[in-house]
Amino acid sequence: SREAARKEIQAKGMYGAVTVKSWSGDQLPYLDNMVNLVIIRDASRDIREGEIQRVLAPRGVAIIHEKNGDLLSRIPYPASRIPNPVSQP
Repeated sequence: SREAARKEIQAKGMYGAVTVKSWSGDQLPYLDNMVNLVIIRDASRDIREGEIQRVLAPRGVAIIHEKNGDLLSRIPYPASRIPNPVSQP
């Protein structure tokens, strides 16, 4: 649930301005370049990588899990979109 996700984030001391939303549709409910972290817990949801990239803030990242919880992929904000990018590992 959304409330459980909020509590888990706060319990780990990883909070600040945190928004947890359920999503359904073609477009994520965020403005362009405003999200530091996107976590998708069910990769069977059909979401385009371009839509994820649209909402990621500079140096943001998306973490996508399979429905069973296995990590499927990690999508970093592209260095090509960061002004004067620093060398990234």
